[in-house]
Formats: sequence, C-alpha cells, structure tokens
Amino acid sequence: MSKLSSVLFAAAVSAGFAMAAFASELTEIIVETTPVQAKNLGQQSGGSAIVLYSINYRVSLAGLDLTKQADVARLQDQIKTAATKGCKAIKDQYPLDSMSDEQSCITAAIDGAKPKVQQAINAAEKKAKS
Repeated sequence: MSKLSSVLFAAAVSAGFAMAAFASELTEIIVETTPVQAKNLGQQSGGSAIVLYSINYRVSLAGLDLTKQADVARLQDQIKTAATKGCKAIKDQYPLDSMSDEQSCITAAIDGAKPKVQQAINAAEKKAKS
C-alpha cells in the first residue's frame, strides 16, 4: 500500500468513525488500533490527526443485554480480542516500523472504546427502565 493510499484510508476511517458516532442507536463498538508511535502526518482541517495507518474491528452488540454483568463482561472480552487482533495485524503488516510495545497498542485501543461501551450500557439501562 502506498503512503498516499494509507493516508487516504486513515482519513476515510476517521470520517466513517465520526459518522458512526452520530448514529441514534448504538449497534456496534468500533475498536480502532494504531501503533502507539504511529507516524503523524499532520492534521486535517477539523483538527484530528492524520495517522499513517490504523486497523478497525467492529464489535456487534447484537444478542447482548448490557443490563447484565455477564453480557458486559462478554462485550469487554470481544473488545479485547478485537484490539489484540488489530495490533497484531499492524505488527504483521508493517514489520519494519517500530510499534513501541504491542501491549500499549492493545491498551490504547481498549481505552479508546470505553466511552462507547459506557454509552451503550447507559442506553441499555435507560431502555430497561422505560
């Protein structure tokens, strides 16, 4: 993949992520993985950074009752699995680039998904009360 196509891919992913954030009902969590020391290529006009590469995995909320702790734990496991796969894929696809350590990549991806997980839990609890 050329540098330009990587940049365009990252920009498209960022735009898609922003649109998903405005969806009225959350049906999935997007787990975005990027190397902790990813190459920053500047900023978009909106202020978000342009990173050379990232990999996203979608974790579906279908079949989960997020008012139940067991299903919340299952979602968290699925997010950890997605983060691990994404960070490993980056390491495999870009073996010559330094990634810092893979665990930092995984932790950052999980932390990045936490606000959406909490949003989904809050929505499920609100729906259960009504």
